[in-house]
Amino acid sequence: MKFGKLSQVGQGRTNNEDSVYADAALKLFIVADGMGGAMAGEIASAMAVQGIVEILQNAGRENAEDSLREAVYYANHLIYTQSDKQENQKGMGTTITIAWFKRKKLFIANVGDSRAYMVRGNAISQITKDHSVVGELVREGGITSAQAKEHPNKHILTRALGCEPRVEVDTYAFDVKKGDKLLLCTDGMSNAITTGQILTVLSSGQEPAQMVQQLAELAVFGGSADDISAIVVDCSAGGEVLA
Repeated sequence: MKFGKLSQVGQGRTNNEDSVYADAALKLFIVADGMGGAMAGEIASAMAVQGIVEILQNAGRENAEDSLREAVYYANHLIYTQSDKQENQKGMGTTITIAWFKRKKLFIANVGDSRAYMVRGNAISQITKDHSVVGELVREGGITSAQAKEHPNKHILTRALGCEPRVEVDTYAFDVKKGDKLLLCTDGMSNAITTGQILTVLSSGQEPAQMVQQLAELAVFGGSADDISAIVVDCSAGGEVLA
């Protein structure tokens, strides 16, 4: 399996609140974008990743979407409990977007506005929905996707891990085709580049590590001062679709 991953601190920032995870053996990929003062954001995103991996690496043959939801609920409980105990971590939370290849299918779960994109042939689609104020406005037709990038409330989430005792999780299941390319990214990337740029890079024939680096450079060039994290997965390896 081929993949490339990257996580870098935003320009002018002192710490990176994002967390990423990529494991070819588990066929599991995660990006998380933490929030909260006093470095609590990076604690929340790291706890989310650790909790989700803990559950999924021990998952059996049960329904994959059920396993993803269980993992996210567990991570939410860990963060919420920790936040409630530590005064300097109150209110911390994180987005989460997970991609898990299992039984020749791709399963996606997300909470927040970190995204998953799929490039198939000459087309790109955003798999996940942004759980944010501007995401809701775009879906209702109140503003365009281009206007959303400049909206003053673009960073206000309607869902996040760790902020409430319970959280709602979106899950998706897809058949995987040879040649598919998957991108997971935090909003430090998606707010600063276009879907056209993503399509061009993921269709370039480069190695995934080169693709993810180029996308990060485009995000910085596009004005992103946020932490930037992304994973690119080539959903075909050695001519065989991942199973």
